[in-house]
Amino acid sequence: MAANAGVVKAIVRFYRIDSDLAFERFRSRIPIKDVNTAHALKKHLVAFLGLKEVARKFGLGDFDIKVLRIAPKAGGKSDNFAINTGDQWKLELPSLLDDTESEMNSMYSKCICIWY
Repeated sequence: MAANAGVVKAIVRFYRIDSDLAFERFRSRIPIKDVNTAHALKKHLVAFLGLKEVARKFGLGDFDIKVLRIAPKAGGKSDNFAINTGDQWKLELPSLLDDTESEMNSMYSKCICIWY
C-alpha cells in the first residue's frame, strides 16, 4: 500500500451561507490513495461523496469546500486544523491515517467536510 493510502473517517456538514448551523450532516469513510494535493483532495471528495448531487438536492447550486482535521484534546474539546494547501495536506494526512482519533471535517459552505 502506498504511504499516502488508507481510509479516513469524515464528518460532512452543509451550511447555508448566512447561517452558522449545519442543516445536513453525515459521516463517511473515505478511501485515500495517491491524493497528493489539497485540490486533488477536494475533487476526490466531490466525486466520492456525490457532493454535486447532494448540493442539487438541497438547492445549493455552487458550493465551496473547506477541509479541516479535528484533533481531540483533554476535557472533550478539540482543535481544528485547516487543510488549504498541498503542504498542509501532506502534513495532516499521517494523523488522519493513524489511530489517534483524528477526523476530517469538511464544510461545504454553503457546505463543510471534517476528518477524524
